[in-house]
Amino acid sequence: MATMDDVRRIALSLPETTEELWYGTPGFKVRGKGFLRVKGETDDRLVVFVATSARRRRCSAPLRKRSPRRRTTTGTRSSWST
Repeated sequence: MATMDDVRRIALSLPETTEELWYGTPGFKVRGKGFLRVKGETDDRLVVFVATSARRRRCSAPLRKRSPRRRTTTGTRSSWST
């Protein structure tokens, strides 16, 4: 199993990567855009951000399209509907 030191070494080996605190845990960014962060106080989970187009190519299950949210106004109340 990879350790946090392994994750840090691999992430920082990528061009223009920096390590910063992100939501109070270590995170890695390229030119200010985050792509990886540690989730949890025990450093046992990682969150990896993947572009939608890459996700579509790599996932076997098709992505569900979301319907756009519309704002509706009823009397004096306004709400969001899906």
